[in-house]
Amino acid sequence: MKINIYIIIFLVLIFVCPRTASAQIITNNPHPLNVSDLIPGPYIGVGNSFIAYTTITNPVGRMNAYYFDLKKGQNINITNDVAWDIYAFTVDKNRIVWSDNRDNMLGIYMYDVNKKKVSTVLNDAGWEYVRDVSGNLMVYTHYTDTSPQLSLFYLYDLEKKTKKLIQDDFDVQFADIYDDYIVYSGTFSPSTGLDFYLINTKKDTTIKLNDETRIIESAKIYKDHVALTIKNGLDRDVYLYDIKKQTFSPIDITPEKTSLVNFNNGIITYQNLDKLKIHLYNISSKNDLVIHINNSNAVTSDSNGDIAAYISSPMEGLADIFYAYASNIKVSADFSKGSWNLLSSSPTPVTLGGMAYDGSKYVYFAGGYKGGLGPDRHNGSNRFIRFDVESITWEDLGELPYEAYASHLLVGNGKLYWIVGAINEGQSRNFFYEYNVDDGLWNQLEDIPGDFSNSHPSQGSFTFDDSNYIYGSSYSMVSPPEEDFFRYDIAADQWEEMTSPEMSAHHILQSYKNYIYKIGGDTLDGDPVEFPLIFRDSIQRFNTLNNTWDFVSPAPEVIDSPSSSFDDEKTIYTSSGYRNRFFSYNLENNKWVRLKDSPKQLIGYQAIWVDELGFVGVSVANSSNTSNDLYLFKP
Repeated sequence: MKINIYIIIFLVLIFVCPRTASAQIITNNPHPLNVSDLIPGPYIGVGNSFIAYTTITNPVGRMNAYYFDLKKGQNINITNDVAWDIYAFTVDKNRIVWSDNRDNMLGIYMYDVNKKKVSTVLNDAGWEYVRDVSGNLMVYTHYTDTSPQLSLFYLYDLEKKTKKLIQDDFDVQFADIYDDYIVYSGTFSPSTGLDFYLINTKKDTTIKLNDETRIIESAKIYKDHVALTIKNGLDRDVYLYDIKKQTFSPIDITPEKTSLVNFNNGIITYQNLDKLKIHLYNISSKNDLVIHINNSNAVTSDSNGDIAAYISSPMEGLADIFYAYASNIKVSADFSKGSWNLLSSSPTPVTLGGMAYDGSKYVYFAGGYKGGLGPDRHNGSNRFIRFDVESITWEDLGELPYEAYASHLLVGNGKLYWIVGAINEGQSRNFFYEYNVDDGLWNQLEDIPGDFSNSHPSQGSFTFDDSNYIYGSSYSMVSPPEEDFFRYDIAADQWEEMTSPEMSAHHILQSYKNYIYKIGGDTLDGDPVEFPLIFRDSIQRFNTLNNTWDFVSPAPEVIDSPSSSFDDEKTIYTSSGYRNRFFSYNLENNKWVRLKDSPKQLIGYQAIWVDELGFVGVSVANSSNTSNDLYLFKP
């Protein structure tokens, strides 16, 4: 092979480079993929709106390749028992390419998802192993059937059906291609380490890296950067190589062993080998989305930068597929849209109290968090007040049955319904009251079901459904944590247990048509004493007609303890919780838009929509989580 320019860089230089500052870890939770009774493995790949995978041998002793259409929810077999084994597998956008041994030869085949068609790419004498595909270009290794056997590494044009020999000096161990760049490596040698080649096919330029002690185990390329797994003894780290600057920098922000998976759309996907976590690292924002893998003994994963998928094996002979969205990079933004203003300040503490709008004139507040230190720590207010949205004035309606915070307040059928929350220095109660606006009397109803000894109702959420039922959830901080979902029949004064969703606390519930949407939250990960949390961006949807849950596309980032309100048409406005970010979510087209940031944090589910005003939320002013301020957002 002819090489015009050699640039030799010693890997030892990368170990004196400073580590980048730790990026914020944002966690996500995977969704199961329904592949019926199939046992997936060992290959998986993510394309445009689909997940492709292979299955282990079926009863007739053959492997098959499938893809699951995420939009249509369909699982399609694309090989149908034509081969005994599949030896290599890669996905690029709408193409699935693999090597299999049909016709007693190892050839390369391609399935076009748009055309729904399988075609033969190469089936020459010998063995063809596909390495990677990018657009119309493919790199592969051809092993001859001669003696001695030769290993030939080629670049192949899928449209022109032409090939170009890249090298024939050694057996390529890994290879990746993006546009005009090819990155590949040969066999490790104790005397020279592992050579790493980066070729620009137009300029015929090669970068050769050589180090005697460290091994490059894998490399993936995207535009003008290369991501690499570098092994040094028992340690493995993921590095980013800048082709233009010819510099290395470590990107993994955890000390455990890591291994590179893929590099697409500016997102490096790598896997934590010790704790079984998949990371999606954005090289621009430095955000690191972490996907937790549960109950798994072996994991194969892939990502296209937007969607990550993996095969989990809880025990020998069983396997499942899960996927998650890298949604912290998937949101349109109009930061100038809308305006924020201080609307008013309440005369008593209202943070983390119940808040409800009667739909015409008054916003009611029940209790609130006193905050502070000493005797007021974790104690609530007993004040029941209301805010006149027309005159912008406050009125004290007297005392509540309890001093409380972490409450919920709902309005329907001309009455208010109060989920009491935490009373008596933080102790939780499942008391439930009804307030008659006409006579000003409180009436205690049937207690909320569930165990609140280790939690309080603010760790769940409550919402009305067309004024006939109140739907609610509770989350108990025990090990393992528990969540219950139930509804209250107003006419019968009776709670009924419903099908539970995937667990999370500090989420928000919103009702729309025949659905209850459960947005965000967090989940206890391990010992409740240490209080480690997994923060969620997931959105679950409950069908009130058939008592079932499903997932819809996730939020643009984690949503934890948000303030959220529905405009009674089709849009939810919500804060992100413990950040000042603010979003709109259209339930009809499933579209999120990031709007102008709120001037202060909005947490604790305290928000309502007033047609004449807009979104009204209670701010958190300081570290004690107390505030009396109402902020108004106008779209």
